[in-house]
Parts: sequence; structure tokens; C-alpha cells
Amino acid sequence: MTADGDTLAQRILRSRSLWTTFFTAALGFSVEMADEIACRFEHVTTDDLADRLATYLRSESADCSAVSAPPKGQQPICVGHVSPGQHARVVAVEADCVATGFLQQQGVAPGATIMPLAIGNNGTLLLEVEGQPLALAPVLGQAIKVTVEAIPTKER
Repeated sequence: MTADGDTLAQRILRSRSLWTTFFTAALGFSVEMADEIACRFEHVTTDDLADRLATYLRSESADCSAVSAPPKGQQPICVGHVSPGQHARVVAVEADCVATGFLQQQGVAPGATIMPLAIGNNGTLLLEVEGQPLALAPVLGQAIKVTVEAIPTKER
């Protein structure tokens, strides 16, 4: 890919990620529906609009009501601290737009239920997300904040 093509791809991926985050966190859409709508919005989003949306999402994420609120008294933890076999609910993804976009495309977004299957010696994670395995580098595991669920729940 040329440098111009890479720049354009990064712009589009950033827009899609921002819209997906907005539709899931602020409006409560499922990750699948949010991604479907974001796919349409990404092509008409100007750089100025993307910057304004990013600013809005940053200011809203400082307010805990903008992300999936954890149960009362339960603090979010990194998914790497969840024991294999335990179900956890994603409450936030604290990563750059590219990583957040990738995780959202894999079904890892606020509100999603995930389960660690294995954790490597170096922190590499093997997760189950909607019945599918997903291997992640340790840095991505640190970005995924979850609360542990006592009883597994199904996606709505």
C-alpha cells in the first residue's frame, strides 16, 4: 500500500472506530449493529467531525455513565487478571483508535461478555468472545477493563 493509501485507510478506520464506540457507549447499540451503522458513517466523516467526536468521547469517558457502569462496589480490572473460565463483562477499552477498532471488530466492546481461556507466561491471552477464540498480546489485555460476573450471561 502506498503512503497515501495507508493514510486514507487509517482515517477511515479511525472514523469507523469512533462511530462504533459512540453507538455502543452512548446510544446502547449492540457491537454488531453499531459496526454496521459505523460502516456507512465512516465514508462521510470529515477530519473535523472525527476530531470533535473523539473529543466528545474522551469527555464522556471521564464520566463513568458514558461507559457500561460496573456493578455497585465492583471496580473494573484488566481482563488479564480474570481467572480462566470466569465470565467477565467489558466496561471499557482504553486503547488508541486502531486497537479499539480492531477489538470492536472482534466483538470486544463495552457491554460484551468475554471469558479468558488461557493466559501465557508472558501475559498473552486466549479469550472466548461470542463463542470464538481470540488471541491477544499482553498490551491489549491491559487495555480491556472488565468486571467479573458471578453467572454467565448471554448477549442481548
